[in-house]
Amino acid sequence: MTTEAPVKVSTVTRERARLAATLLKCTQGQVLDQAMAEFIERHADEMSVGIDRARKALLGGDAEMLAYVSGASREDIERLGGTGASQLAVRPRQAIS
Repeated sequence: MTTEAPVKVSTVTRERARLAATLLKCTQGQVLDQAMAEFIERHADEMSVGIDRARKALLGGDAEMLAYVSGASREDIERLGGTGASQLAVRPRQAIS
């Protein structure tokens, strides 16, 4: 097992990991590794839905991607002006004399 940067967890979680490691005669890192593996396995279907949603956003064009990252609907994005280059371009400021 390689050592990585620490993960910030609550005091309660840290104490639970310490207690579990003591009872199971392993390290806290091993407890947390196993907990993460079990969590990911248990939530694989939900994660798959999220991956599919992101993939559709990437394949759906600019409006779909903007809707995905903003939480707005594609219809709202298009109603508010779409994502044409003129709407997304940063216009230079005019000098004030």
